[in-house]
Amino acid sequence: MSDSVPERFSLSSGQAKDIRNAPVISMDAFQDAVIHAVEEGGRISALFAQPIHDRCMRLWAVLSQDNISRILPLCADTEEDGFPSLTPLCA
Repeated sequence: MSDSVPERFSLSSGQAKDIRNAPVISMDAFQDAVIHAVEEGGRISALFAQPIHDRCMRLWAVLSQDNISRILPLCADTEEDGFPSLTPLCA
């Protein structure tokens, strides 16, 4: 993962963490981390948006690395009506 991705928040299968403590990273770091994880053989287990307030959404990605039994939840906030598609970059 990239240096800007909060590795300390990763967890192993069956481990629990309070998502309120998940660091919010920039949208650029979020996209870079997702793309890098997929390029390295990881997979996107979940991708969803959570309303925060008015026009702000928190975008979540749960990245899984099966070879080392690691899960990395990532989140980034967007105040726009959307965000750049990850599909063309992860195909």
